[in-house]
Amino acid sequence: MQRDVEVEFESTDKTGGYVGSLYANKTTNVGVELVRAGLASVHGFSAEQLSTGKALMAAEEEAKKARRGLWSSYDPAVEEAEKAVAAASLQPATALPTSYQDVIVSHVRTTPPFAFYVQTLNAANNQGQALEKLMSEFALHHKTTAAKAPVGWTPKPGEVVSAQFSEDGQWYRARTKRVSGMRKESEVLYID
Repeated sequence: MQRDVEVEFESTDKTGGYVGSLYANKTTNVGVELVRAGLASVHGFSAEQLSTGKALMAAEEEAKKARRGLWSSYDPAVEEAEKAVAAASLQPATALPTSYQDVIVSHVRTTPPFAFYVQTLNAANNQGQALEKLMSEFALHHKTTAAKAPVGWTPKPGEVVSAQFSEDGQWYRARTKRVSGMRKESEVLYID
């Protein structure tokens, strides 16, 4: 409409767009007037960042009450019902019971995807003590017995085997993931 305007930028949004106000005749905030006439609605988060945010919200309320433009079929009861439904959908239907268990972290994977493995220790049936006893017997077995697989034996994927961990030279239970019969190698996932 060939008029001089002034633009006041207050911030930018997450996409890099400018957030601010446009003034005609140096005093008329065009955004507030558009909202008051029902020709625009207010984006709440952006308006909260502006110094004119309260004026924008008040102009929208005025347009709603007068049922101007966008708000010609506005019904406050419907808006309240929608807000109640939205609030109810955010609440969990039933809270899950909290359960605490004693665990031993047995492995932490630092490469993506992040994962960690734990062993639960149930005091009721002494799983922790049973596991420690099993591991000490397992270690004793491998110290006193030469660890050799039977001749011609090749583990199958998914099979539980004894495997020596290269970092500490100790023997642990492991589950076979992949087997290469030609190279006589297996990839394993340590259980303990």
